[in-house]
Amino acid sequence: MGFTHGYVTKDKLDGYKRASELPQGAVRLGEKLMPWREYLLQEKSMYQALCADADQMVWVVKTRFPVYQTRHGIIKDAEVNEVWDGITGEFLCLEITGGSAVVGSSSTHRDTIS
Repeated sequence: MGFTHGYVTKDKLDGYKRASELPQGAVRLGEKLMPWREYLLQEKSMYQALCADADQMVWVVKTRFPVYQTRHGIIKDAEVNEVWDGITGEFLCLEITGGSAVVGSSSTHRDTIS
């Protein structure tokens, strides 16, 4: 597995897609290795207890999709945050916010993969 300064490199993250691999119309907004605490503050995440250590480093990849399909329906103008553990590369969570949900009652979908 690829490591940089003790942290897994983003190309080794399970399920990570490079910007060039995104579907047409999708735009990569950012990729950053940051402390869990910073992610919680920046994104106002509901996953306060997901990481036991607030200083744990996580990879955050943010992408905007004109249309994003979830198991609950379609979200238009979706902003998708994918979060991985910075040391193990384990996928931690997916948070989606958007302009409007085509199917379902909410324009926000949050899911944790375990």
